[in-house]
Amino acid sequence: MKRERTITGAMVLAGTLAFFAVVFAANGALVFFALDTFPGMVTERPYEAGLAYNRELEAAARQETRGWIGDLTLDAAAGRVTVRIVGSDKAPIGGLEARVSFRRPLGQTLAQTVRLAEQALGTYVAQARLPVAGRWYGTVEAKSGGQPVFRMERELMVKR
Repeated sequence: MKRERTITGAMVLAGTLAFFAVVFAANGALVFFALDTFPGMVTERPYEAGLAYNRELEAAARQETRGWIGDLTLDAAAGRVTVRIVGSDKAPIGGLEARVSFRRPLGQTLAQTVRLAEQALGTYVAQARLPVAGRWYGTVEAKSGGQPVFRMERELMVKR
């Protein structure tokens, strides 16, 4: 015959303490691993990065009011990059200091920047040989009097 087991106050207390011990141990482990991993910071100086981003937004708004349009072409076989910048009235914009930066979608190891020379009014050219075929991003930045006046980014597909 089976003997019935009675639940005593000590057993309830022991069960409750064991339950909370497991909960505290699990929470402690989660807190330890949370503090030991990625802190959420993506930049060393987030406030300054935020201010720089605000300046970029303001520059983009100024560029939008100008209505300038840019075109970036890359002749990979000839190793030649051409940028054309026209105003809202389709008139070429000359006299700018321009450069183009090329980067891959993943990683910066093959990134390169070239200065563009004005070949004709509103047409800027440079020699640029991209080392590998595939997808690239080209970012054109132009300044006038040392102040940024134009920026655009285009995706390029380089074929060999």
